[in-house]
Amino acid sequence: MMIMTALIYGTGAGTLCSKLAEINPRSPLYFWVGCCVLGFILAFFVEEDLRRMQLDDVKNSEYIAEDEARR
Repeated sequence: MMIMTALIYGTGAGTLCSKLAEINPRSPLYFWVGCCVLGFILAFFVEEDLRRMQLDDVKNSEYIAEDEARR
């Protein structure tokens, strides 16, 4: 789904940039710089949780190992 969204965005952005280039050759450059700046700003609002799972939490969970499920 993420790749499909990226492909749709890329197709739309490419079409838009080709139309902008007909008007002013520098407009696509401004568009891409704007997209990069927007992504840079939005990256600050992404919360990351990179902690490893504690072994006790894994032992107490309802998780069943694959080889145990085969038995």
